[in-house]
Amino acid sequence: MSDLRSLLAGEIEGEIAETLRSAEQQVAELKRQTDQEIAELLEGRKARLESALQAHLARVRSAAELAAAARRIAAIDADLQEVRRRAEEVLAALPSRPEYQEVLSRLIREALEALPTADLGYLAPEELPIAEPVLEKLKPELSLRPHPGLRAGIRLESTSSHSSVSNTLPERLGRIWEEVAPQLLAILRQP
Repeated sequence: MSDLRSLLAGEIEGEIAETLRSAEQQVAELKRQTDQEIAELLEGRKARLESALQAHLARVRSAAELAAAARRIAAIDADLQEVRRRAEEVLAALPSRPEYQEVLSRLIREALEALPTADLGYLAPEELPIAEPVLEKLKPELSLRPHPGLRAGIRLESTSSHSSVSNTLPERLGRIWEEVAPQLLAILRQP
């Protein structure tokens, strides 16, 4: 019986050893699968985080570019407003210059060409003495009246046709500003 016990003990030890080897293989396989799943999860999370980081960086860059563009636009707009303000200052000072009589004469002639039936003219009170000699030559029958709201030009009316025309430098600047502003903008954008 001792042989039987030895034989049984040997078989049992063999089965135990086989069971242990099988269990160790299963544990090793489970560990390998778990490590692989963890690596895949980490890689996926890392890829998502990298993607989120890149998206955030793109948004930050875009916001920075947008802010820089807004600052450039604001600076250019300020420059355009300064150019317009200076142009308006020059126009406001023009009536005090000696060459203004020729400028006003031309404005009056153009207005009379546009409304030859005019019988009433309005000018800034300080411009009446400059305009009177010009109108004496061009249209002496035109009645002149002061208009404190007008500057650097004339407004004509025809009572017979109920028409009027205004030809002032500030109005002309306003009319051409839309056309001139893009050209000025191009100049201001140059380095």
